[in-house]
Amino acid sequence: NEQAIAGLVNLMADSQDESTRRRAAESLGKIGAGNEQAIAGLLNLMADSQDESTRWRAAESLGKIITVDYMSFIIAELKNHSQLNSDAYKLIWNCAQVLSYHDFYRAWNGKGERGRGSEGVRGGNWMGILTTTNY
Repeated sequence: NEQAIAGLVNLMADSQDESTRRRAAESLGKIGAGNEQAIAGLLNLMADSQDESTRWRAAESLGKIITVDYMSFIIAELKNHSQLNSDAYKLIWNCAQVLSYHDFYRAWNGKGERGRGSEGVRGGNWMGILTTTNY
């Protein structure tokens, strides 16, 4: 599974074909549950794609694979995206339903470790942030 996930993440990052990127994101939604590399790849796709359908697919797949451990981080990062679609907001809403008020507040307002990630998606350091942040 790790090799397949790595291949799909690379495909999403390297391909110029939005249909290919959407199919890779859809596949990650099926096999990437709780996988940091898959979560990072989908977040990057949401930020980098100019295609709304691709961003929608990435948000949908991300919603299928995230675990509670990553919800605060995802909220903190997604809230500042200018290209958020309704599915990204739905993802934030679903995370808010799972987290405690305190954890959601800290994630939304960038307090302490929950708000880490000031480099943002475009900073390209998702894996470093995901692996060093304790939730």
